Order: sequence, then structure tokens, then C-alpha cells
Amino acid sequence: MEESSLLGPSAVGVRHLGLWAAPGDTGPPGGSLRLALVVAAHLGLFSTSTANLVMDTPDDLEVLTINAFACMTTLGMIVKVVSYVVDRGSFNALLVRLAAARRAHADPGGRNAATRARRLAFGTALYRFTQVSTVFCTSLWSVAPLLGGSSGSRDFPVPIWLPLDMRATPTYQVVYLLQVFCIWAVVQGTVFLDTTFQILMLQLAAELEVLNDNVAAIYNREVGPSAVKRAEDIKIDASPQRKKDEASDRHGYIQLHTDTAEDEMYSHLVSNIKHHQTVIGCLSQLETVMSHSTLILLSSNMVCICLHIFVTAVLLQDEIQFDKTFKMMCAFAIYTYQTGLFCLIGQTIIDQSERLVNSAFSCAWPDADARFKLSLSVFMVRSARLLEIRVGKMYTLSRETFLQILNGSYRLFNLLYQTNLEN
Repeated sequence: MEESSLLGPSAVGVRHLGLWAAPGDTGPPGGSLRLALVVAAHLGLFSTSTANLVMDTPDDLEVLTINAFACMTTLGMIVKVVSYVVDRGSFNALLVRLAAARRAHADPGGRNAATRARRLAFGTALYRFTQVSTVFCTSLWSVAPLLGGSSGSRDFPVPIWLPLDMRATPTYQVVYLLQVFCIWAVVQGTVFLDTTFQILMLQLAAELEVLNDNVAAIYNREVGPSAVKRAEDIKIDASPQRKKDEASDRHGYIQLHTDTAEDEMYSHLVSNIKHHQTVIGCLSQLETVMSHSTLILLSSNMVCICLHIFVTAVLLQDEIQFDKTFKMMCAFAIYTYQTGLFCLIGQTIIDQSERLVNSAFSCAWPDADARFKLSLSVFMVRSARLLEIRVGKMYTLSRETFLQILNGSYRLFNLLYQTNLEN
């Protein structure tokens, strides 16, 4: 379906996990069961990690940090999954609206299609890179206790607490496999959801780029082809300045009626204004769907980035433990990359929105009539208000927000580091 193509390769993942189904599509059999397993994996990982933090607070700094960020991360992922499932109706309405806008402004093989294809190809590349990096990092976390632990020690990838002897055989092996399953389910679920939002943001940035191109092209040539056809249909006489050359049998120059060209220019402007209104509505819907989950994501990631830098710095001060240090550094890179993607893609939407006023001024408005100029003025006034995605009505997804998150992480790291030195 066309709605599925808007989400790129991530549509397959969210569909098979039972998180999403296209409008009119019931999804693969057992979708509800898979969704229940994904939610259970989130709740299981969060509850056992929180229980360990409360019932058996670790003394080791690295273990305590892993425990804390596991609780925060899984809590954020639970909010993300639940809010996404609750807002599936609004999400599908957004896809239907965006698909209709693309059909209304389609030009197969033309510049609009090339722009959309380029943005989708970029989103697909981001999806693949995210999958490769997270699979590598998750695999490392899953096997690190087996590779780096001392003989006789039976650790888990994430510290947990259960009211039973988890070190005994075969309890340890069963719990270990269950936790690895939960980790992979949680990570894959968040990767699919994140890339779904990121690709959809890129699609909206593509629509703004298409709108910029279409507005700037009104009408930087003499007349449009449809105006030429209308002029031929009403059989306007040849201009006396360009007589028909009977000898060479060439057609005479057609002097178009002024109203015909002006009507077409105005029609193109109205079409682009409607396109702009559709993009505004789609951005508002997307902001509503991803607001709570992305706010939790940015906030928890800021703390997790700080904790990972702190633990890595402490580990490097002692005898270097390669498995623990490398594991923490990989996780730090993933969190920074995930946060930066949302902010920088949001900045792309802002950049394309900034171009709208210049694109409108670049069209052939000096030769247009008063009706066209008035409508163009209204469009330019509205375009001066930049389009952006705000999460939780607090943060705008932009470069500045990404820098603020990094600065906030550094301040927290500095506070923890100084406290650790004093102790």
C-alpha cells in the first residue's frame, strides 16, 4: 500500500511486531500476540531491573550505573510503545493525508519524484546503519558476561533481581536466555519505532522541498503548457508582428490572452497554498503522535549519555577492563547517535521551511495581477512562521536542542565526577 511505502523498510518491522497495521490492513496473523510479547518484554526488563535497584542495590559503580540507565531506558521505551499503540489511529490518519498530498502533487519521473526518492533513500540508509550499529552493540551486551566474567561468576547482561536462586543451574541459563530475549525485543522495537518517525520526518521535509521548488517555478517562463493549449482551443489569431510564413509552413506565433496566463498562475499558487496547508496539518499530527515518547527519549538519553561518560572515565582510571569499557563506549555512541538523528532531521524541516519566503519571492510575481499578489503576500506572511516539531511543548527538534542536551550531559557528568573525587 502507498501508506506503507511512506515508512520505508521500517514498515515491515513495526507491522510484524504487531505495533502497526496500515489503514484497511489487519496485519499478519498473531499480531496481537506478538504485540503482547513485546510489551511483556519491556515490562519484564523494567520490573526486574527496578527490583534489583531497590532490593539489592549494587555496590560496584559500573553495575549501579548499568542498573540505573536500564531502568530509565526501559521506562522511556514503555512510554514510547504504549503512546504509539494508543495513537495508531492518528498515525494512520496522518499517513492517509500525506499520501493524498503526494498524489495531488505527483510528477512521475520529474523533479518532485526525484526529491522524494532521494529523501527516502537517505532514510533507508539511516535505517540500515542504525540496525547494524544496534545489532553489534546488543550482541556485545548479550555475550559480555560470558566473555569477561571470572570463572565461577554468573552475571547477567543487565543486573536484575528475582525471588529465587538465580545462580543455580538451570535457573541461571533460563533467566539469562529470557533476559537476552527481552533485551533484543526491546531494542528492535525501539529501533523500528525510531526509524519510523525519522523516515516520516524526512518525508515531510521532502514535501517542503517539493513545495519550495513548485512555488519558485510560478511562473518563471512565458506561459504554461496548459495555457498554450487553451489559447489554441479558442483559436486566437496570430499576432501582426509575427506573420505566418506560408512558404515554410510554420505555425504563427500565438499571442496568448492575458487572462488565460494569469488564471493559470493563480491556479498554481492556490494549489501550492493548499499543499502548504496540508504539510502544516501533517506536521501538527506528527508532533502530537511523537510528542510524549520523544520527550522521554531526549530526557533519558541526556542522563544516560552522562552516566556512560562518567562510568567510562572511572573505568579508565583503574586497571582497564576491556569488555566493560568497550561495552559502555558503544552504548554511549548509540545514545548520542539516536539523539542527534532526531534533532538534525528536525533541523532539516526548519531549514526547508525557512526557504519558503525566498521561494515565493523568486516566482514571477511582478508580472502577475493584483489577485495573485494579494494571495502570495498572505502565503509569505504565513511562511515567515517557521515549521518545526516541538516535543512535550518544551523542546524543538533542532541543532540547538542537540547542543543543549550535550551541554546538559556534560554538566551532570562534571557534577558526578567532582562528587566522586571528593568521596
